[in-house]
Amino acid sequence: SPDPEERFDRLVRLTARTLGAPVSLVTLVGADQPRVTARVGVPAGELPSGGSFCAAAVAVAAAAAGEGPRSDLFVVEDARLDPRFADDDLVVGPAQVRSYAGVVLRSPDGVPVGTLCVLDRCPRRFDDDDVRALGDLGIELLSSMRSAASCPQPRHNRCAPRGARNGP
Repeated sequence: SPDPEERFDRLVRLTARTLGAPVSLVTLVGADQPRVTARVGVPAGELPSGGSFCAAAVAVAAAAAGEGPRSDLFVVEDARLDPRFADDDLVVGPAQVRSYAGVVLRSPDGVPVGTLCVLDRCPRRFDDDDVRALGDLGIELLSSMRSAASCPQPRHNRCAPRGARNGP
């Protein structure tokens, strides 16, 4: 079976292709800033830190806990028209993000831990098929994450997220 990093990268590529978006990311939230763990369509240096879309998606999902799977979907059709994001670096800066669709990833105990998302450089409407596909891909990503977490922990942990390997 492929290493978890490869599975995450493959799911991010598949997400971008399926939704016809130029950018797809997996962003995890923690004690510090959100951290992008897999990406397609944008080099690491082009993403301003802060993860405002991801942070907003997780905050909305946390506030709507128990309201069903729709609360785990976060869509912004035109970021320039949304007061939460109109002045955001991702919108006004070189990335020129105009639309966002993300599904919140939850830990086994239901805590929001990040998002699988797509970004586009033009405003767009995400239809029911897009939303359903994003939700399905989020489930696959969570399954891969849980599988990676349950892997045995050898000296060189091939199951750890990128940049978190054990050993020298």
